[in-house]
Amino acid sequence: MLKAIKQYLLKPSLFLLLITFIGKSAFLLSNFKQVENESFTEIIQLFTNSFSLDIATISYILLIPTLAILIQAFIKRVNFAYAFCLIYFTFISILTITINIIDIKLFSYWTSKTSAKALQFLNTPSFAIKSAGKFNVLLLGLLIILLGVTSYYILKKLMKKIPLSNLKIFPSFMGSLLVIGVLILGLRGGLREIPINQSDAYYSSNLVLNVAGVNSLWNFGNVLFQNQNSLTENPYKTMSHEKANQVFNKLYITPKDTT
Repeated sequence: MLKAIKQYLLKPSLFLLLITFIGKSAFLLSNFKQVENESFTEIIQLFTNSFSLDIATISYILLIPTLAILIQAFIKRVNFAYAFCLIYFTFISILTITINIIDIKLFSYWTSKTSAKALQFLNTPSFAIKSAGKFNVLLLGLLIILLGVTSYYILKKLMKKIPLSNLKIFPSFMGSLLVIGVLILGLRGGLREIPINQSDAYYSSNLVLNVAGVNSLWNFGNVLFQNQNSLTENPYKTMSHEKANQVFNKLYITPKDTT
């Protein structure tokens, strides 16, 4: 079980953290003019202050492969955990790289990362492609394919295939529970009353440093799942139009006009 955790959870996690750090560095370089006057200490805190948010993101990602390893203990003849984790982490790597690239481009236009407003363009893909430019979309696609293939071979090199047919059900079950418990602490940000959120990455008066610190994959998931209602309806609508008119008329009625 310990070997499975090391090969199929720990190593790919370190690789994803490396991709995250590279993405943040690329974001800083693309906006270097806005941070060049900041001290080196201020800039380097970007990686330390946002590390807990990176760990929370990794913790969410690791829940599924942890369950895959547990299932492997029940299915002894077929070693599917290796293939599943390899494909899974390759997909997560490609997704992380793609979102980081898109965030860098979006920030140059909107001074923000992926938002509910940006996701609304997915409803009109042809318009989004025309806005971005067909050549840029093609270049982005080729870059993602290249980096995706590279990620696959790096993960394949890191995640050495190990025999898991001798996994025992009870130790695997207890080990998986322990790992899941640690992951729950990680995704909450530790033993704290309020779960971790994007504001934990904010530490500077410089907008670029704060935005760069927010984990792009976390931000994407937050927009996609927590703010999904704003993609289809007005999130600030709390009452019907008729009720709103009644309240408005009651507030602004003039009993006696002495004009």
